[in-house]
Amino acid sequence: MSRRTWAIIRFAVAIAIIFFLVTKINVTDVVNSILSAKLHYVIPSIILNLLAWYIASYMLKFISDIEKLSISTFQAVEITLSTLFYSLFLPAGNLAGGLIKFYKLSRNENKLTGAFVTVALDRVFGTVGLCIVGLFFWMISFPDDTSLFVLSMVILLLGLSCFCALIFFNRGQRITNWLLGLANKVYFSPKLNKFISSLSELGKVPFSSLILLVVASIVMHLINVVVFYSLLLSLDLDVSFVTVGWIRSVVIMITIIPITISGLGLREGAFILLLGAFGVSDSNAFAYSLLIFAVTQVLPGLLGGLFEARTLIAKGYTQ
Repeated sequence: MSRRTWAIIRFAVAIAIIFFLVTKINVTDVVNSILSAKLHYVIPSIILNLLAWYIASYMLKFISDIEKLSISTFQAVEITLSTLFYSLFLPAGNLAGGLIKFYKLSRNENKLTGAFVTVALDRVFGTVGLCIVGLFFWMISFPDDTSLFVLSMVILLLGLSCFCALIFFNRGQRITNWLLGLANKVYFSPKLNKFISSLSELGKVPFSSLILLVVASIVMHLINVVVFYSLLLSLDLDVSFVTVGWIRSVVIMITIIPITISGLGLREGAFILLLGAFGVSDSNAFAYSLLIFAVTQVLPGLLGGLFEARTLIAKGYTQ
């Protein structure tokens, strides 16, 4: 299947889901709900979300320093937000964002392995923090009928933990080399060997740095839980902070599934399903989802678009 065909399919799926949801809600109620959002909750949410993106940029800068990639903190912010900008509309969504981040990190000094390790670590620790925060709030709340979502988070967290144990705590790379040798007996692939060699670079990251990255990721996600809860209050929706904490993680995991563009449709459907169990109407849940998307993705993404435009204009002047 060609990339263009896959992009069309994802766009069509997003439109189909949104259309289906729109037929189940009152559009007028959605619009009125969004317009009624209290600015004294929305504005702090925007500021806090930008702080969370700054922490994400700090993590990227921290990892790039370990891999000896020469980027400043401001460049890390530019890369993070411009990546978000492209992921808003590119067909591959988060995958495309990761490829763009890899390109931007590797193009200056052509350090492909360092860029790969940086992007991989950035994604791993971001997801680990997401799962830890989600499971923490779920264990406090312990809601009914969420076993499938929680099982997904547990499996993902365990999978990432096994990956980290294999890569980071196997300093001699004996297990990795054994697995590589076993794989080569079944099917020899130079690309696989190169990929495993790149992974072996992850094992050189100091333990103190790993702990710092996990803590930074958890703090970043906790800040965004506050953002989600503040936006909930802006619409006068009565759901507890603890509940929002685990619902956020579940919704983000669902939107990672690469079947729509930028998680459109999946995000709205997930919020309607999950918030509906706590007495939130479909229209209000849909409005809340759009508000979340605008504050946490679109606004920082547009800022990233400005950074990208500035870079392209600067290149135009130098040519």
